[in-house]
Amino acid sequence: MKNLLYILLIFTLSAQAQVESCSYVVIDATDRLRNMQEGIHYSPNCGGGCFLEVVAINGIEFNGEKIKIGDASLEVFGKLTNFGEEITDIEAYVLGLISTTCPNSWFIHHPETLSVTSNGASKIMMFPNPAKNIVNVVGNAIETIKIIDIQGRLLYTEMHPIRYNRLRLNLDAGLYFVKITDSNGNVGTKKLIVK
Repeated sequence: MKNLLYILLIFTLSAQAQVESCSYVVIDATDRLRNMQEGIHYSPNCGGGCFLEVVAINGIEFNGEKIKIGDASLEVFGKLTNFGEEITDIEAYVLGLISTTCPNSWFIHHPETLSVTSNGASKIMMFPNPAKNIVNVVGNAIETIKIIDIQGRLLYTEMHPIRYNRLRLNLDAGLYFVKITDSNGNVGTKKLIVK
């Protein structure tokens, strides 16, 4: 693995330099991991002060290349493939395509994408579900995110969110609905369980 993904590492290092006491940095690696051409080492220094969270929403095509996860987590939604053949996360470890190098390194695979679609709405993912204090909402062209309780009361609104949204919840345990509208006016609703 001679070639590393320098763009992400430079971004990570510059983010670490700008925020000396940061807790985490989020990177969307969807396009990069869709069809790998070279190996990647995410956040190689253990305990460096910043924790890198990497998200890929269209699976990974390894093409025989390797991913090393340092002081980071890699969360992948969709299929894992190697030279076009679908593999499991366990097979990816056994084949040496994924390795973790720090005590708090994580690889999380969601083979079935959790999506919200309605009337052609863009693909939206929401995780974890059930959730405790944090829920992530990921997708393109999100216009609004609303959380509604089972009595129909609006509890939270996020206008013009970014592609990767980390919502900090201050909700009692129970069932809620997350209503997501995209820039075309399409609406999708997903049940959210708070523990």
